[in-house]
Amino acid sequence: MPRSSKVNITDAARKMMKAHNDKLNQETLEMMDDMGSLPLVMQKARIREILTRQCATNCNRNDADPLGDGDQSMIRTVNGRQAARELWATGGDIEGTVVELNFNNSKFYQFYRFCVMGDSPNVCKALKEASADQDELTRMLETRLTSMRLSPLVFTIAAGKNLMPLPNAPPREHAKVVKLLLQYGANPYAKDVVGKTVCHYGAGMMATDWTLELVDMCIEASKSAHLFGKEVEIINAENASWNGKRGIAGGYLVDSKKRIVQIQNADGEGHAELAVSTTKLQLANEADQLSVRPLPPLVDVQDRMGSVCMHEVLMSQREDVAKLLLTKYDASIDIEDADGSSPRSMALNSMGMMASSVSPIIAKIAIAKGREEKKQEKVTCDKCKAPEPTPGAFQECARCKSVRYCSKACQTIAWKEWHKHDCTIVLDPPPPNTALKSNLLSNNKKGKIYKTGGYCQPNNVAVGEKFDIKIQANDSALPMMVYDQTRQCFFNIFPSQHGFDRIFKKVKEERSTLGTKSYFKAFFDKSGNCNIFPNSATLKQW
Repeated sequence: MPRSSKVNITDAARKMMKAHNDKLNQETLEMMDDMGSLPLVMQKARIREILTRQCATNCNRNDADPLGDGDQSMIRTVNGRQAARELWATGGDIEGTVVELNFNNSKFYQFYRFCVMGDSPNVCKALKEASADQDELTRMLETRLTSMRLSPLVFTIAAGKNLMPLPNAPPREHAKVVKLLLQYGANPYAKDVVGKTVCHYGAGMMATDWTLELVDMCIEASKSAHLFGKEVEIINAENASWNGKRGIAGGYLVDSKKRIVQIQNADGEGHAELAVSTTKLQLANEADQLSVRPLPPLVDVQDRMGSVCMHEVLMSQREDVAKLLLTKYDASIDIEDADGSSPRSMALNSMGMMASSVSPIIAKIAIAKGREEKKQEKVTCDKCKAPEPTPGAFQECARCKSVRYCSKACQTIAWKEWHKHDCTIVLDPPPPNTALKSNLLSNNKKGKIYKTGGYCQPNNVAVGEKFDIKIQANDSALPMMVYDQTRQCFFNIFPSQHGFDRIFKKVKEERSTLGTKSYFKAFFDKSGNCNIFPNSATLKQW
């Protein structure tokens, strides 16, 4: 078959696929537009169709798992992921179900109504009654409601924040409700039908002070959730008589940050309950010790699109939530969604820096983490790679002060074999007609305006004196931009110039900035040439 025919077939297939995807997207939007005006039973049918057709969700598996997360497979198609996001953003049938709670007198519906209304006395009463039967208690805590499949814990946060206060109604005590749910063993990792957790609902784009308070409780409980239902042993307790006792770890007590441990009585009749700090508990069985590990941080749990709440916070420009997630909970900025984008890559991308006010916050965290990682790196001999036994024990290169050696012999060999050529890179002046002309350059981060210079040392720097430069690199086919803090030194390094490849490689090795920039030591010699120390690459801020 002629090459042109293959291209035509490929183009035709691509056009057909695009038309098909556009049609599905349009259908999804149309199906969601009038969702709220439909009877609840029709809403459920429509959501099921969207989940099955667009999101490739195994709804039969969900039906067979009324107490669990059901089908949590990743949604593989772009259109499917978009449909899931739209469904979640509209709330599906959550609002309609909240209304139905007032008319359905079944035990589980009543319990959900108590939770969403913040009716802590009735929630407490229902849980106490159910606790006599563990299976009944589990059904009470984990039965999924609505087509979005929300557990009572998720439902309390997702729906409770949208309820308007009623006149003459008792105060709503959602914080007490969440504490009770966790105390009786509610799973803080429960996911809805598209993989969203309490963090997505309460610490994402729609977060409020109210939801953040409730999510904080869930995050603390999640840190020891791997112990729930397992046999544990008490160790290092202040009450020495408790040490060595074994029992089953139960629910989490928010206020004291302890877990309830059920200890079998010596006579075999009944059990006693002890509230034990989670730091004083360890798995008792050897098999559990080998197989059970702490679960990932709740803030870093991905949904079926691969997104964590930091993705949403970044896109919605929630600076307040971003600072909380990054500083208090150490949320990861490197988890990639199904499209291959991490909060770090989105923030440090040039478009991301302009698009979201959260980007500078992430960039600052990325640099701080990079500095800390560099501090933790062990110093080794540049030649034999032997680790430095104590700080300062190895001798550094007197010229670049960027590499160290365990002995004079190693330094001599390294100098002859490679460091002589790698210690400094002498840059020739930029090629003719490529020098950057003096102009105004705006530093967006600090809001300052600089008048840029050229291929020369800054005014306050002497010949041979080292100073800091920043080098920005994008593509190996494009020039790298070089400048100092004052912008008096400001020029390009072109791909054709000596040293370009080595410096470009060093910039790209800087993970914290995704290889877009790094800082180096440099000086200008008597001949007016810029000398750069490639091994001095570091994370620095002016």
